Amino acid sequence: MFVYHKPYQIESIKDRWREAGQWWLGEQELHVYQVIAAGTLFELHYYPAQSRWILHKIHD
Repeated sequence: MFVYHKPYQIESIKDRWREAGQWWLGEQELHVYQVIAAGTLFELHYYPAQSRWILHKIHD
């Protein structure tokens, strides 16, 4: 579940992967999740170093 103006129940995870970033520039590792909620594809990013979630993109 995540909240973007209202609560969304995640129905399924379509895809997930990790991105190391450009560590030599100080970029952090992030985990990317493409999830289906309310019939829409959302892309959520998780930054484990900060325990922070970001809604990155809503796919049409």
